[in-house]
Amino acid sequence: MKKTTLLIVSLFTITGISLGITRERVIDKKDNMTHVDKTIQTQTLCQRLACIADKLEISAKVSFWKKNYQDAITFYHLLSKTGKSEFDDLYNLACCYSQTGNDKQAAKYLKQAVDEGFTDLDHIKADPDFDNVRNSPKFQKTLEDIVNKLGQPVNFPAAKAETDIQTVAGGESMIEHDDKN
Repeated sequence: MKKTTLLIVSLFTITGISLGITRERVIDKKDNMTHVDKTIQTQTLCQRLACIADKLEISAKVSFWKKNYQDAITFYHLLSKTGKSEFDDLYNLACCYSQTGNDKQAAKYLKQAVDEGFTDLDHIKADPDFDNVRNSPKFQKTLEDIVNKLGQPVNFPAAKAETDIQTVAGGESMIEHDDKN
């Protein structure tokens, strides 16, 4: 928990975000005199939270691209607490958990990503980010559930390769030749 708190404080410090208030003098234009010293917020809380969510999303994606999966997991979870995460963020969170070998969490967040709108089943099946957990019974069960939900037949890459081999063995060439040499 201390690491998460440290990350949040560092993020706020680096980005210069503060949830404080400022004091502003209000001058009455009628007689050019300061009548009221009024405390106001510089931005609405919603605007500030949106800014924080954007920074968390950027930090999560940068950590993911740099293969800092534990940091990315932390940022994606913080982003989800802002209510701004979308299905692609959940998908990336599933990928992060797969990269760390956590098949249960990878399956959980992949299912949530699909529930939130991720529909590219071919991408899920071929994504190398899931290679660490692809053979896990938990992950395979989740993938079967996703296939059933999306209403598409199971077409795992290994099954496609076997079909391709049978096609080539049957005399049909899968390679196009250019006779213009």
